[in-house]
Amino acid sequence: MTNKGYDKMGIGVLTGALVPALTFGLLYVVFDELSQLDIISGEGFSSGFRIRTISLVSIGVNAVLIRYYQNRFAFKAVRGVVVPTFAYIIAWIIYFSSILL
Repeated sequence: MTNKGYDKMGIGVLTGALVPALTFGLLYVVFDELSQLDIISGEGFSSGFRIRTISLVSIGVNAVLIRYYQNRFAFKAVRGVVVPTFAYIIAWIIYFSSILL
């Protein structure tokens, strides 16, 4: 746990950008398949509810990543993860502002 080879801001930025993107892709495919198999339904939800929720959960996965780096005292990597997290949050607000307001 004292290996500081991954305690670099670049590693944090890379993992902070890739983990939510991969999580989003995985959740989108899973919910799309479940909906095609009629296991779940989107009826009764507002427009864009599923995509908004999946994207928020994907951004929230970075909290787990931040905690992982904190437990290993990789504080430069934590700072690196925070940068794309805020970028994703700002992009989410801008993209969905017309629906939310």
